[in-house]
Amino acid sequence: MKNLKYGLILLIGMCLPIYSHFYWVIAKNYSPKLKETIYIEVSGGHNFPKPGFLISKTIIFKSRIINQEKTTNFVLNKSNKQWIGKTNFDINSMSFIEIVLKKKYDKEPRYYARAILLPQKDKQLNMTLFTIGKGLEIIPQKNLLLIKKNDSCKFQIMMDNKPIKTTVRVIRTKNDSTLIGTDKSGIITYKFIKSGRYIFTTKNQRIGASLTFSIPNTNFIFKK
Repeated sequence: MKNLKYGLILLIGMCLPIYSHFYWVIAKNYSPKLKETIYIEVSGGHNFPKPGFLISKTIIFKSRIINQEKTTNFVLNKSNKQWIGKTNFDINSMSFIEIVLKKKYDKEPRYYARAILLPQKDKQLNMTLFTIGKGLEIIPQKNLLLIKKNDSCKFQIMMDNKPIKTTVRVIRTKNDSTLIGTDKSGIITYKFIKSGRYIFTTKNQRIGASLTFSIPNTNFIFKK
């Protein structure tokens, strides 16, 4: 009976979704110059952007920067309650920093944490929409470099390149968050009435995702 009890506890623990907390990627500069070194923080919890706990190394499946030309992996190192890393911004186009979380016995990843990088050269241009095309994605429908306080922007939620109907939580600080439902095309509209760093989180069944960026684009205090 005792063994059965412990067995049930273990089974429940294995079945709990990986997004019982949410996870995020923070970049020092979301609008880098060509050849600039990008410093990165990866953490999880409920009090964005303050690190809540150290993500287990065993579930960090991929850490990489992705753009339309190539994908480059980078190394993460442990630092207190977070992982830190760095990579070079060597392609002057819209890119994503992506951390993929996957448990050992899962067939598919459970969480996609991304930060969007937009080079300064795109500030006066119409941004070419770029989707990774795999996993759960939160895609802005407007160049975020052009967004200012009190501007609105549409975002589309996609799963394996197909729009889905779900909900999105928009978080600026622990005490400043909003829950928004998408339409049937996976679209939400959000008005940025405050400036600062934002995280959008969403989920589709057992898969979660987040996207971080800043409005307006700002360099934040960051410890290397």
